[in-house]
Amino acid sequence: MKKIMALAAAAVLVFGGAAYLPENTVMTADASEICSETGGFVVNDLADGTVEIKQYVGKATKVEIPSTLFGKKVTSIGAHAFLFKDVKMVSVPDTVTIIHEDAFDACRELEEVRLGSGVNILEDKAFFDCGKLSVVNFPSSLMYVGKSCFAGTGLKAAVFTGDMCVIDQNAFNGCHKMEKIVFPKKLDCVHDLVCYDCSSLKSVSLPESVTSIEMGAFRGCTSLKQLTIPAAVQYIDAYAIGFGVDYHDKVDITLKVTAGTAGEKYAKNNGFKYVYGSGGAVRGDVNGDGKVTVTDVSAAAGHLKGIKALGSAAKTRADVNGDGKVTVTDVSAIAAQVKGVKAL
Repeated sequence: MKKIMALAAAAVLVFGGAAYLPENTVMTADASEICSETGGFVVNDLADGTVEIKQYVGKATKVEIPSTLFGKKVTSIGAHAFLFKDVKMVSVPDTVTIIHEDAFDACRELEEVRLGSGVNILEDKAFFDCGKLSVVNFPSSLMYVGKSCFAGTGLKAAVFTGDMCVIDQNAFNGCHKMEKIVFPKKLDCVHDLVCYDCSSLKSVSLPESVTSIEMGAFRGCTSLKQLTIPAAVQYIDAYAIGFGVDYHDKVDITLKVTAGTAGEKYAKNNGFKYVYGSGGAVRGDVNGDGKVTVTDVSAAAGHLKGIKALGSAAKTRADVNGDGKVTVTDVSAIAAQVKGVKAL
């Protein structure tokens, strides 16, 4: 009887006066079953037999989302589920695979989020405008971070531990306290405005897999004094690196580039300081030690014979004739350079 009364009271709280629950919606009345003595969740049944957190109606500031409710696995957190809630810490279980758009939008007291090892997708604005949010782990399971997902948060660092993850436009826009970002190991594209106006950003780690850096990706990153641009980068959009929020302002930055690549071209075209880093200043420097030696000949030959494949940046350096592949012609040209027969 107590549970029935508690259920009705909770329904009045959520739906405003009438004890009405939409179809396919379940509410728990047993607070000890969910997150705390003062907490509660509204959940939706999903077609696959699992449930989604539709709304948090509890009062706790430290919330541990359960892995099961009513004997069913919790697999998602719905759109606007925690909108405007005064939670300070949220722990997401390993069973959750997706956090929908605006799920934690404007949770302005939120300081820490612990994402479970099963989270694959963070949709658009999932943590938008959480100004105090300073700590988030990024599990290796992550495959997608949506538009403006962490924009306007207080994140201090974003370290991606997995290989494959798309990070969409504006994902960290306006994160003024963020000092460090380590991108996924096999990232292909740095999208528009990903780190726009991250004024405290000092350290950026781009993997060798990156092929394009789009419009304003690091614009307004006034504390970023050095950036290594991978040799595989083929395209860098206007004002992507080295410009202030006002694109008329330039940042005092040194770009570490590979000779003959888009990085070198961008630095020269925009008048930025640059040095030759991994890849050296000479074509044929396969191992990137700054000179062309017999070691480079062996590495290129080993790749050609299928003995040991080169990484994307090393392949770019080994492709001395620029035809997009490493062939006998390239190996012969590098060997000629080493022997002093014909300079590259």
